[in-house]
Amino acid sequence: MDTGYRFEDYIKYLRENFVNLVEYRERTGTLEANVLQIKEALFNDDPFIVFSASLAATVVLADKSIYH
Repeated sequence: MDTGYRFEDYIKYLRENFVNLVEYRERTGTLEANVLQIKEALFNDDPFIVFSASLAATVVLADKSIYH
């Protein structure tokens, strides 16, 4: 089944949105160490680390409490 989306596109989406989340949390003083680690892992050269980080980032972004 082809959805028309590639994993690369999803990683790009996660990176952009996660950077925004980290910047927001830095400004509000609510940045957690695990969120920063996930952001760094999303930009890692190792595809296995990026894959694991993508799962963690998806969980964080799925949390409805981070949205106003």
